[in-house]
Amino acid sequence: MHTGIGATAVVVRGRELLLIRQRRGAETWWELPGGYLEAGESLDASAARETAEESGVPVLVGQIAFTLLWRDPRRERANVLVAFEATPIGTDWTLQPQHDENIDAAEFKDFDALDVETVHPIYREPVRHWLANFPHEGPPPHFVCDISMTQDGRRDYRFTGPTMAR
Repeated sequence: MHTGIGATAVVVRGRELLLIRQRRGAETWWELPGGYLEAGESLDASAARETAEESGVPVLVGQIAFTLLWRDPRRERANVLVAFEATPIGTDWTLQPQHDENIDAAEFKDFDALDVETVHPIYREPVRHWLANFPHEGPPPHFVCDISMTQDGRRDYRFTGPTMAR
């Protein structure tokens, strides 16, 4: 099984969360900005770079918000994602979705009005948990998500966790 390592950012501005809207096949979801590490890159540097590339927002990366392991045995893939809390740097930037990565929007969404069902299933439980526990104290939670196919051909996302990282 191939395992990738990626980083993402939970970017907060007041009571708003930065999300990107990305097309994945026939579906479009709101997601946290992020992606895979480049050679020699640290997790926090990757989160900052990917956020700026995908949304146009430069960020200052802080503590780990949560970690996530997702596994898809059918595709022989797994990913380890580390999500960092982050804040925008300055105000002299414009939201700019990365169209060549199938991202058609980048927006700050109000915490209290966020419909978590519009968020990509891989992020729903971690984002729901993060929002319910904002502001955060203590060690970051760890989530595990196993992906399988249902009888009607849809993906099923089964979460375990959170467990507290040590």
